[in-house]
Amino acid sequence: MNHFRLIFLGFLATFTSSWLGLVILPSLHYGQMSAELPKPAPSAELDLVRRGEQIYAGNGCIYCHTQQVRSPEFGSDAARNWGRRRTVAEDYMGDRLAMLGTMRTGPDLSNIGQRMKSAAWHYQHLHLPTSTSPGSIMPPYGFLFELKPVVDGKPDADAIPLGPDGGRTNANGMQCVPTPEARALVAYLLSLKRTQASRPEALEASGS
Repeated sequence: MNHFRLIFLGFLATFTSSWLGLVILPSLHYGQMSAELPKPAPSAELDLVRRGEQIYAGNGCIYCHTQQVRSPEFGSDAARNWGRRRTVAEDYMGDRLAMLGTMRTGPDLSNIGQRMKSAAWHYQHLHLPTSTSPGSIMPPYGFLFELKPVVDGKPDADAIPLGPDGGRTNANGMQCVPTPEARALVAYLLSLKRTQASRPEALEASGS
């Protein structure tokens, strides 16, 4: 009987401490912080980022890219300039989808919007990854672009350079331009700036 009491008390203490540590304390901590998150009004920019988030998930980008910068003792993420600080739980507060990722076939994208601020670079990288990152094994996402005729003799500002000379039209006078899906995806990538308050919900409040 004495042993049963000890076993029961030990089980009760283990369950109670686990419940407090894993349920109650995090709930109190994040419940207090949630009130501090900005609540921007809907905007065209925010809607575009949201759409890009869906395209990112739908095209399986999460299978090759993470969005979590490890602390220095667990890896060389900071040395690779993937982020100025380690990722913390608060970074994902308010996100509809936490794109943690499963493996790093490609670099971490937590701060890609800070590292690569040029939309033109992202368009070219999506269209032909090896043109911006020699040796990349990322597949080209040519289906996110379309050939269109040039209007009034002036190529679109976001048209992809074609050929080694950097021209934006081919021999038939056609240009390769991003589809609305590509523009949304790039808007989402540019919003990833975990070094600052740049979650989609914070776009308007931070002025990004």
